Amino acid sequence: MITVLIVTRRQDVRAPMMQALAQQGCRPVYAGTPQQALALLHSGDITPQIILCEMDSNGQQVYDLWVTLREDARWQPVPLLFLPPLPTDAAFSASAVAESIQQRLRWSDALKQPPDLY
Repeated sequence: MITVLIVTRRQDVRAPMMQALAQQGCRPVYAGTPQQALALLHSGDITPQIILCEMDSNGQQVYDLWVTLREDARWQPVPLLFLPPLPTDAAFSASAVAESIQQRLRWSDALKQPPDLY
């Protein structure tokens, strides 16, 4: 079973993402902030095969997460996908999240450079 670490502070996004990934047979794990994600990783409680990080207003924390993961040999092979802020409206559902993630996975692999946050 693939473990996917989801990093987003938005609860309206988290629940559909977790549901969509679970429906695909993945084990979703949630962190509300990049710092929480790092704490989970350093605790050794999880070993994700992929990390999905929603870009939000706190670009410096996201950048710090990217730098830390790329400097640590344990996490260098783990794909880190940055998702643009996902929409929030009444039509937002697990299927919409799954489609958004699958679309990004088609053209993206592990980032080799930090995202342009500014």
